[in-house]
Amino acid sequence: MVLIRLGWLCVLACAACSESLFDDHGPGSTNRPATCDAPCIADAAVDFDGSAGGKNHLWRYLDDHRDRTWAAMATSHTKMTGADPANHITTCAANSGAAACAMVSDAVLVSSSGVTSAADPAIEFTAPAQQVLQLSLKAFMASGADQTIRLYRNGRPDALFTGVATAGKLIEQTITVDALAKDRFLVALAPMADGAGDVAIQLIASSAGMLFPQACLLAVEFAGATGNTVSDLCQSISFTHFDASFNPIAVALGDDPFGQTSASADLALGTDFESTQPIAQNTALTLQLWARQRVVPDDTDVWLASDVDLNDDTSYGGLGLGVSRFGMLDAQSPLLLEPGTHTIDVADALTAWPGSGDWHFIRVVQTGGNLILCLDGKQKGSAAVPDGHLKTS
Repeated sequence: MVLIRLGWLCVLACAACSESLFDDHGPGSTNRPATCDAPCIADAAVDFDGSAGGKNHLWRYLDDHRDRTWAAMATSHTKMTGADPANHITTCAANSGAAACAMVSDAVLVSSSGVTSAADPAIEFTAPAQQVLQLSLKAFMASGADQTIRLYRNGRPDALFTGVATAGKLIEQTITVDALAKDRFLVALAPMADGAGDVAIQLIASSAGMLFPQACLLAVEFAGATGNTVSDLCQSISFTHFDASFNPIAVALGDDPFGQTSASADLALGTDFESTQPIAQNTALTLQLWARQRVVPDDTDVWLASDVDLNDDTSYGGLGLGVSRFGMLDAQSPLLLEPGTHTIDVADALTAWPGSGDWHFIRVVQTGGNLILCLDGKQKGSAAVPDGHLKTS
């Protein structure tokens, strides 16, 4: 696994698979900056200067290949151009007469050739530091076929917002997020059929004026880890790498889902990362991670993450996520103790595991009395689990 995040949020919005609960999707139409004011960190249009990184070197202008790979567009003074020349990015400042710019004048102007192209045009902002960010997105298309506007983090399955740009309709969305240093936030123009000549897109990243963390309980990255421990970035909880005999062993690293070397934990069968510190997960909750299974072991269940308590009559609860020997991805929680026995019933949200070889993004959401299992951005299963039941000792 390359990244594990765990978080809670008391006010929820929208569907479980499309958004993680520890990202606050804002109180409606308020607090959306029309311009990049004092707490501004980056503004897609203002920072566009014809260079590959923009004025503050926090941007990229990309061909988004829809498969966790991207290619930089060719640079020029006023326009970025993809391998498909119809995929390009410029600004309203350089094209003030464009119809879309009449609604959002301080925007980048994005054009797409359509679904037959090998890639979609995208802009990418990289968080310079660990902080609580407010991401403000506007999009407007004056005419043409509907287009999907997708705001996501690092990879498309980790979608923060997906909207449809319809001619003449303004899209607005504000999201407050606990961002880790070097988190990448991308806005892609993903055509549903035909492409679009000009879509005005405004993306502003500003400080939310809050101390980090606001919502995340656990965020583990492994890049650069040494020794036999790693620390999470939200609560400074330490995890020790153990072998099957509970002896501490050195952290082993591998490539991550985005091709970065030595950026994921390379776990052999029977090894794991453990902590004895509890996490106060007694409210709405999201657990998400990237994972890749290299080899399917014979007759063995594999845990991806677990804090399940099975303390007989005294307490039981928590969340377990694993791949079973029968080829199923299983999100489970011990639910109740059968009267007069020592048997604990388990609630399972299940879906078929795609098997070994590729990376997959897994999100488990506990909200509204349900445990919801999502795989690669799509809801796959659910089970009734009472709110607050994931609390463990």
